[in-house]
Amino acid sequence: MSTLTIIQDKEKEFADLFARMDDDADLAYLEAYELVDTKEKKIPETVSITMNDPAVFANAIASILMAAKWQTAVEGKMPGKQKYAIETFIDSCMAEAEERRNRRGLGGIFPFHCNHICVRGWIGSRVLWVEEDKSMHPDILPLDMHYFVYQMGPKGMVWGAYKTFRSAASIKAEYGVDRPGTDIEVYDYWDDKKMEVWIAGELVKSQTHKIGRAPFIFQAAPAGFMLLDKGYLVHEGESLFHMDRDLYPELNRLMSIKQSMGMKTLMRPFQKQTPNAGQGQPPPYPDGIGKVVEVLPGEEYQPIPAQDLTRAMESAFVNLYAAI
Repeated sequence: MSTLTIIQDKEKEFADLFARMDDDADLAYLEAYELVDTKEKKIPETVSITMNDPAVFANAIASILMAAKWQTAVEGKMPGKQKYAIETFIDSCMAEAEERRNRRGLGGIFPFHCNHICVRGWIGSRVLWVEEDKSMHPDILPLDMHYFVYQMGPKGMVWGAYKTFRSAASIKAEYGVDRPGTDIEVYDYWDDKKMEVWIAGELVKSQTHKIGRAPFIFQAAPAGFMLLDKGYLVHEGESLFHMDRDLYPELNRLMSIKQSMGMKTLMRPFQKQTPNAGQGQPPPYPDGIGKVVEVLPGEEYQPIPAQDLTRAMESAFVNLYAAI
């Protein structure tokens, strides 16, 4: 079995978790809501509203995290001077890793993780030392954990693989190979003995290393109830939205209904008695913004008596916001 097949089989195991991450990303990016009926069909003549509550919430918490001051602390029985030297070395490594990313036009490592722990619920990095100009330099690649799969064993990670989507020019610049197209899949695979690069389903690089383990580190947020039922992985490392994930669409629906009712108050639909209306066919449903429906005399639509829907909707709105 090829390495690529092993990776893709593992991606199937992570599919439910990745689907959850997609749902959370839609909330964070405020994917446009569309008011639909119980059969998931768009309701005509309605207004659809997308509330910004999930994005505001995630942005607020991520901003609080980013305002924190990073502090390196070494613990153990050693002289204070030695601790200081180690702490200074670690801080210098982090600063150089950040500088290397800045030179490539990439964002900071810490802000990246602050946002990802909120929305993805998982954070991770690939940590390497690379040789340039006859000297070693720290190279840290933050991972979008939606595209990282791994296999754990008794002694830790057996292997890890990170998928990115690259342009033909980017692949040519880094790997020296020509691959046509855009958003080309690139897998960066590492185990305890070798690394491989797969581009568009083809192995283009393979070499051994002496690190002794896969150079990845990751952490799931300690959120969720950590049960171990079948399929538990989808609930591991929950995002900020895990308590409200199903409430935000309901909030959008309530607001869309309220706005649609408001538009119909401004531009009320009417029925007009007209001889030979519809030529014997039932007239269309008359409830549309600014709509005029012709009906035969004596065949007007009559509303079916119902409870006070407006009051019920306001009560639902208050309760929904309280729950969020």
